[in-house]
Amino acid sequence: MQIAIPVVVVLAVVVVVGGFVALGAARLQRQRTRDVHETPTETLRFPVPEGQDAAAIVTALKREGFSSVMEMVPTGQDIVVSCRSTRDRDRERIRAIVGGTPTSLEGGTSKGPGRFHDEGGRMHGA
Repeated sequence: MQIAIPVVVVLAVVVVVGGFVALGAARLQRQRTRDVHETPTETLRFPVPEGQDAAAIVTALKREGFSSVMEMVPTGQDIVVSCRSTRDRDRERIRAIVGGTPTSLEGGTSKGPGRFHDEGGRMHGA
């Protein structure tokens, strides 16, 4: 009985802290989505290449100065990137960043997005 009370208190604290962390993460994701969609810049959208980690792509794009967000769609996951200048000027740079992003901890890379949604057609490897 003496051990049960501290264990319950610790569990309650862990649950409360975990809830705050989850709420903060959800709020950050909503803000990033709003930032990408509501900025007056052009955007590029592409499906996450097969076998690629969406978080790795978003991180790589952020390191190169692009705001982006992953969105769930009926066919899987899309990445929406806010262009720094225009779609035409940033398209190949974004394609190169995604192509150079490791698909796994072993370091293999994807071919990158073969086509963005505004180009029509399917992606490489899809």
